[in-house]
Amino acid sequence: VCLMPLQELCSFSSPPGNQQSLLAINWAPALGRPFELLAASYGTTVVLYKALPAADGAHGLDVAVMGELQHPEPVWKLEFNMLGNMLACSLDRRPEIWFWVPPLTDGPWRVVSRIVGTEQQAVDVGGEMLD
Repeated sequence: VCLMPLQELCSFSSPPGNQQSLLAINWAPALGRPFELLAASYGTTVVLYKALPAADGAHGLDVAVMGELQHPEPVWKLEFNMLGNMLACSLDRRPEIWFWVPPLTDGPWRVVSRIVGTEQQAVDVGGEMLD
């Protein structure tokens, strides 16, 4: 059995001024895109990263921030769709999922839809509390 040693391909840090820990990360499928796209959640901020092969011919990736997406609550889970052209962000402490899409040309990503659930209430059924 031949095991390939682990190598660091790239490193990226949280955005300046953001002291939140990394909560979630997702790598978009690279279907025809000339770069890799990653989304990382740092509390209420989701940062979009663009990764390209290292310019100097070295092994690894050069990473740059493409944008930041703000939410009213921390994002505990995020995921791109199978084409990598829509990002779903699930909020903590709120039953909401926000759907973001990139611009057709230049500009910021925008929210195209939100799914908002209702708060679940405990119900008394024959002396038993059901959630």
